[in-house]
Amino acid sequence: MTTYLFVGERPSATAFARGYTWADGRLAGKTLGDALDHLRIPESERGFINLFGDRPDAELGASAERSRRLARIRRLGKRATVVGMGGKVCRVLADEGISHVAIVHPAARGTIRRKDTYIAHVAEALGHPGLS
Repeated sequence: MTTYLFVGERPSATAFARGYTWADGRLAGKTLGDALDHLRIPESERGFINLFGDRPDAELGASAERSRRLARIRRLGKRATVVGMGGKVCRVLADEGISHVAIVHPAARGTIRRKDTYIAHVAEALGHPGLS
């Protein structure tokens, strides 16, 4: 059984105002959740953390909060596959020497946003067999 730790940036202003988290399956969390559901990855095997904080105005630069979160990601990454969502997160994870799988952020625009395209992308990135 593989457990995944999905690492995002920070919540959007809309998600924060509505009190949504990744696990709620709303907004970008729905796009990701739909892909994980399709791949039959149980909710019990999904963990989430925002690298830069849990507020939309969180600073992207170095901070004590980011350092704490990186330490937590390192700790959890010993038991889970770390999945970086988006370029900014993946750059920080790489710079910090944290082994991870990169996926396009589920809020990305363009053709990747099509449900079937995003599912195929996540399946390929996670090395997960495609399911119909």
